[in-house]
Amino acid sequence: MEEAEQIVQAVLRQQYTQETDWLEWKSDADLSRKVWQARAARFILGAANRARTHLPDLYRGLAFLILGGEPGWAAGTKPIDPAVVGQGLERYLGT
Repeated sequence: MEEAEQIVQAVLRQQYTQETDWLEWKSDADLSRKVWQARAARFILGAANRARTHLPDLYRGLAFLILGGEPGWAAGTKPIDPAVVGQGLERYLGT
């Protein structure tokens, strides 16, 4: 997804330094842990229910949660089985 790459690069270049209702980052995220699954789910629910009156047109109303990075720094995350992530998020988001 081109938008995702653009937004990650913009955050790493420090073009965005404040989290918003459409952009958030967690540099030390570990989605194999329930606490991080809950934090990710909270962002997803909040982004899905936000007002769309002040979003940059470039991103067509999409929201982005960057894991393993923050403005000016990309730490990365450890590899996780997508099934673990899916099951963990399903606990909070439903099927």
